Amino acid sequence: MKRLILFLLTTIGLFATSCNNEVAETPSIELSHNTIEAWYNSEIYAVGVKSNCSWEATTDCEWITLINKEGSKGFNEIKFSPATNESSEYRTATITVYAKGYSNVVQTITVTQSILSEDYFKINYTSTDNDIV
Repeated sequence: MKRLILFLLTTIGLFATSCNNEVAETPSIELSHNTIEAWYNSEIYAVGVKSNCSWEATTDCEWITLINKEGSKGFNEIKFSPATNESSEYRTATITVYAKGYSNVVQTITVTQSILSEDYFKINYTSTDNDIV
């Protein structure tokens, strides 16, 4: 009988110990898009974020405003708005999304913004004999 009681106490102790030693879930972040082709003008864009941890987003440039830059476990969105591109060249920036407290859990979004094409300003003009010179 003593052996049975000792066996039961040992078994219960092992189960109790194993419940306290649960393995923590590895943090992860998944993005709905890793690249965004943005128009030249200022608009709001959104990228879905699925994570099992808290996260934060940063950008490496001044022309992108992060509107929604933090989130928690579950489904969230990063919202951002690039400023109007008034230059004559495409420009590229990176938005970095990382798990808070885990420097090795990182995802990136590459944003490439177009330019206002010169074709936009072309006016179709047809000369007639009545034109004033």
